[in-house]
Amino acid sequence: MIKCVKKRKKIEIYFSPETINTIKKESEKSPRTETGGILLGRRFDFDSRVLIIVYATSGPGPRAFKTPIAFAPDIDHYNGLLIDGKKRLGLDYLGEWHKHPAGFEGTSLADLDQVKKILAEEDRDFMVCPIVFEKTKRKAASGGAKPNARRLDFGRFAINVFYFSRGSKTVKIIPPKAIHRNSAVYRKLVGKNINADEF
Repeated sequence: MIKCVKKRKKIEIYFSPETINTIKKESEKSPRTETGGILLGRRFDFDSRVLIIVYATSGPGPRAFKTPIAFAPDIDHYNGLLIDGKKRLGLDYLGEWHKHPAGFEGTSLADLDQVKKILAEEDRDFMVCPIVFEKTKRKAASGGAKPNARRLDFGRFAINVFYFSRGSKTVKIIPPKAIHRNSAVYRKLVGKNINADEF
């Protein structure tokens, strides 16, 4: 008997310029506390690839709880943005970003518990969870800044992107990419389908 092995799809995640700018501004406004926001965008499933475009994001909302080691967003603020984004632009909930203290680049146990809870309670198949952190001043042996292709750098901050899928026991780290505002794909993001060949 021949067994059919299901091929895993490659997952690619792109961030719009507006999204990066919002995350940077919100991170700068909270230098000593955690903060975060909701991610809105589109997911495109192709035969061998999954493309996720983060088109818009937010800050934590006016009633968010922020400390140096913990963050709880203003859920009413998130829900209002989600309803508006879906209605006006056809955008979907993709996940949530949040900022960690300098040097803490991964997910915490509290983060993992929260993601599992959201996936179960809201019957979602996946979540994108970028962790924003202030870069430390590590030096490579050559004397320059140590390059890291697995993250997206912007100013003094960087993003590591974690992808969670319901039922999976592993967390994927997806190298994030910025999408240029003048690209043909960027102009087609909202309200139209795109082809895998456009990326």
